[in-house]
Amino acid sequence: VLLASAVPGRLWMRLKGVQRSCLSLLLLSSAHGWCAAPSMSLNMAKEITFVRHGVTEMNEFLGKKSYGSTGFEDPGYYDTRLTPRGMNQATELNKVLRGEHEEGGQQMELLVASPLHRTLHTATLAFGGLEHIPRVVNPMVRERMWLSSDVGSDPEALQAEFGEHGWDCSALPKRWWYHNDNWAKETEWRAPGKYV
Repeated sequence: VLLASAVPGRLWMRLKGVQRSCLSLLLLSSAHGWCAAPSMSLNMAKEITFVRHGVTEMNEFLGKKSYGSTGFEDPGYYDTRLTPRGMNQATELNKVLRGEHEEGGQQMELLVASPLHRTLHTATLAFGGLEHIPRVVNPMVRERMWLSSDVGSDPEALQAEFGEHGWDCSALPKRWWYHNDNWAKETEWRAPGKYV
């Protein structure tokens, strides 16, 4: 799976002429799964737009103290939030997407986001004014569990914040993010450091 984060300085990228899907699909965060709309046709070539979340508190922290570096200590930014810079990135992307939509260009048929706060916030800002596009929250497109920032929020809190923007988090299990109740018994697999 091609991720926008692999392109330095770009929050989004597109793949044109993708066969096997009949929708423009927004995947926010690292892709670890697939979500299809029930009405999805497999006969037409479409464009898939990948959007990475905006800059977060954890991104800024890791820019100063990289993961796995000597003395690394997880700062405990659970379900990390967008910074003002990250919110600005999403708002700037909104100008591009709304401009294309108003010019009759790309007609998106479905938005898919992980339930991580940073992805829902990015999507809400980036697609503001385009509320007619159906939205799906799917935990299978979340980032893998590395740090505290990858621990999610309670579905009720997410629903209260993002439900009015078309994101339905009500069907998520209480702990929708990856968890392992036996971690204390397992060998640490991450780079040396202190984790919460």
